[in-house]
Amino acid sequence: MSFFRLSTVLGILLCATVLHAFENVADSPDRVIAPKHVVIQLCTPSADAGAGCNPAGRVSKSTAFCVRNGLNASIATARYGVSQLATAPRHLHKAINATATTIRGASDESVRTTDSALAVLYSLTAAFLRIVSSSFSALVSGHLAVLILGATWRLRVTGFEQVTARMNARRPLVMVTWHGRLLGSTYHCRNRNVVAMISQHRDGELVSRVVEKIGYETVRGSSTRGGSSAALAMIEKVRAGQAAAMIGDGPRGPIYRLKPGAAYIALACEADVIPVVFAASSAWVFRSWDRFTVPKPFARVFLFYGEPISWPGPDADLKAFTKQVEGALEELREKAEATSGAC
Repeated sequence: MSFFRLSTVLGILLCATVLHAFENVADSPDRVIAPKHVVIQLCTPSADAGAGCNPAGRVSKSTAFCVRNGLNASIATARYGVSQLATAPRHLHKAINATATTIRGASDESVRTTDSALAVLYSLTAAFLRIVSSSFSALVSGHLAVLILGATWRLRVTGFEQVTARMNARRPLVMVTWHGRLLGSTYHCRNRNVVAMISQHRDGELVSRVVEKIGYETVRGSSTRGGSSAALAMIEKVRAGQAAAMIGDGPRGPIYRLKPGAAYIALACEADVIPVVFAASSAWVFRSWDRFTVPKPFARVFLFYGEPISWPGPDADLKAFTKQVEGALEELREKAEATSGAC
């Protein structure tokens, strides 16, 4: 574009110079003085050759005027070309702006399309991860995992004869364990006509499905949600001959602090209470509030059923009875941990 402009300007300057030379024709039609000492003689057809006019170089006035008109037309055309050339950047600028606007529009549309595609991809990925997570949780925490893992344990059970004696005699019985130590007794007491109280929280739903599939009946409720109706349902089932399984510090702790629910049901049913705790020689301990403990495959698992705490009578104090059961559970936990640690 720069070379084209330079050539055009130089051509216009040359035409203007020649035009200027013709405009300097003197009143005498004998000659025209051109720039840079170029002499163009104008002669009539009847001019004498001896008057210094070269016939070979003669140019008539009409011819000169034709040349001048031609040059004027050329200059006008050149000037129009220059004017058009001068406006070309503006047209080019407009074209560039229009193109940029189109590109921006297309780019914005592409961005919106890309955002939509990313949103769809994110939704699909999140759905896939939820499915994988649910499947993994079902695999790890499901009843098959409990049964397979439990089959590898080397169980050492102490005191279970107290439980079987009361079950055979259909005496009311409430078994209590800690939230983080429920896995050992859950595996051992399966398919034994036991009803378990499971919380209505999200983790309780998973536990409920697992224990139901390995032979428990469940009642949903806890100290924080649905406790009253669950307690009434448990009382009915214990009075009907089922043994009750309770989690003492659930559903959210504090750890190793017994809630009054188990003691309340035992007092209402005139039932004995048996504390249950396990410890393992090798286990995974979760970083949760309850320090949930899962014995590793082929670990030695020491499962202790404590001495029965007899029903204290209709006038018993609920708070004192709760403290008594809590103390028995903690004593049994320390015994189990000492036994597993000595191996």
